[in-house]
Amino acid sequence: MAFLIAVPVPAQSQKVDSKKAELEDLRNQINALEREIKLASVNEKKTAKFIEKYNQQTALLSRLIANLKYQEEQKQSEIEDVQVKVDNLKSELRILKKNYALYVTAVYKKMYNNKVSYLLNSQSMTQALLRYRYLKTFSERGKRDMLRINNAQTALLESQNRLESEKAQKTVIIAQKKQEESVLTQKLSEKQKLLKKIKVDKSSLEKNLAVKKQAEQKIRQMINRLIEQATKAKKQKAADVATTKKSKTDNDKVVSRPVAGSSPAVPGNFPSLRGRILWPVSNGSILHKYGESENAKLKTVTINYGIDIKTVGDAAVRAVSEGIVSVINWIPGYGTVIIVTHSHEYRTVYGHLSGVSVTEGQKVKAGTVLGKISETFEGNVLHFEIWSERQSQNPEGWLSKR
Repeated sequence: MAFLIAVPVPAQSQKVDSKKAELEDLRNQINALEREIKLASVNEKKTAKFIEKYNQQTALLSRLIANLKYQEEQKQSEIEDVQVKVDNLKSELRILKKNYALYVTAVYKKMYNNKVSYLLNSQSMTQALLRYRYLKTFSERGKRDMLRINNAQTALLESQNRLESEKAQKTVIIAQKKQEESVLTQKLSEKQKLLKKIKVDKSSLEKNLAVKKQAEQKIRQMINRLIEQATKAKKQKAADVATTKKSKTDNDKVVSRPVAGSSPAVPGNFPSLRGRILWPVSNGSILHKYGESENAKLKTVTINYGIDIKTVGDAAVRAVSEGIVSVINWIPGYGTVIIVTHSHEYRTVYGHLSGVSVTEGQKVKAGTVLGKISETFEGNVLHFEIWSERQSQNPEGWLSKR
């Protein structure tokens, strides 16, 4: 009978493998969409639905680039750490060699060559024995110093090899990122050309409006999932605290345990910022307000759970307050959507992003760039929402006065 032995995998190795798998999955999705785009007929390419394929592909490309950027930063950090180690080893090696040189001069030139006479000239057997031990100690020290020098040289060589490997890997990542950025620029250009052709198509606008209604429901579902995950984590933490207290009572000592399923503490005090939070874009005007709104062209009334801010060009979108990036997802109708979790179960939603500058789980500060605004049927528009648990808020009551 064969037995399988589980070998523990280092956490760093698991993280690297996870990132590689995520990048591979993103590339597979991008390639699948590229095949669909190439096989589409001329008539299909004139529809709003086809624009969503471009939106989805550019969203995936943005995530891929953000992941490569993160890897590049990690590699740079690793390179700096290894460089410090190399410098320390070089310094240590210089000191060891200098000390060994002094030892050689002292022992072999002044004592070792006259070892016999050094012992014979002793005044007594006791002195001879002491001199013998002294010479022996010097000899053993020399061997130890030589061993330390050899070990330091080996460690230095290994660190230098690792440094070159890390630099080579960073070069590959930078090249990949540059290539993906070039593809993204091309796809955004193709999308712009198609948008110009179908912006005047009323049926396309109607379909886009219907898709947006579905998108709002998906955002609500994502918010609900985040609340459920947070609630579950809090319950687990409370249960672990109770177990720890019981353990302290039973054993008269605290047993530290990791909290399963817990998430990082969300910094700040979001409720205190009402009327003072940053605008997600530096310039722009509100195109669609919170609540019910009428589409003048289609003569239809819709409910908006946030506001839509129209700006010029692909302006940078910034986090309105400190928090943690909880979701980066693509939703038909809103393209790339980012949800940031703030303190006291508040969340902000940013839709219609063309580029992503952050990764899920990343802590952000007020003003951190999340991405850029994408072009929609109505121009460059950012969709922005604020939620207090499951209740949507009117963002105008939270944003600072301009």
